[in-house]
Formats: sequence, structure tokens, C-alpha cells
Amino acid sequence: PFAHAAAEALKTLPPGMTPPDPAVRANPGWSAAVQSAGDYYRQASVFIHNHIAPGTTPILASAVETAVRAAEGVGYAIGNFDPAYADARAATIAANDAVDHLCDRLSP
Repeated sequence: PFAHAAAEALKTLPPGMTPPDPAVRANPGWSAAVQSAGDYYRQASVFIHNHIAPGTTPILASAVETAVRAAEGVGYAIGNFDPAYADARAATIAANDAVDHLCDRLSP
């Protein structure tokens, strides 16, 4: 739900406009939407961290912690209009894919 809410918040930006665009900061509504999206990603990182199941295998727990840090990073990058937000988002997607792959491999 948090990532979906973040994506919805970013949909308020005009097509082709990205969070670090100077016009975003100049527009209070767009700026608030970008900061909200960053907050949602950071909330997602906390939620995921708090829901790592006891007894999770060390490799899966490590992968989940990586995904947590990546979500926190993308939240920071988006919320602070950082031009590296696209790279942070790509890292988040890769970390989530690793977790999905490990879940598939480790499930009985």
C-alpha cells in the first residue's frame, strides 16, 4: 500500500516531469506530492523492517534488510528532490526482486 500511495502521489506531476525538476519545487502542490511520496517510501521501509518473521533464514533476512535500506534510500532521494532518485528506485526494484526470488527458492 505504501509504494502504491507513493506512485499515486507522483502521478500528480505532469508527464515527463521528475521529482528533481526545478519546476516541481516551485509548485507547492507538486512539491508536497513529491515529499509525500518520499514519506510513503520511508514508511514502507519501517513497515517491512518491523515485519521480518522470527526464524527467517539469515540469507532472506539479509536480503529483506537490503530492501528496507533501499526503500529508505529512495524515500530520501525522492523527498529531497535528489537527481539520483532514479538510481535509488532501480536499487529498490532490484532488492525487491532478490527477496521475491529467495522467497520462491526457500519456500517449501
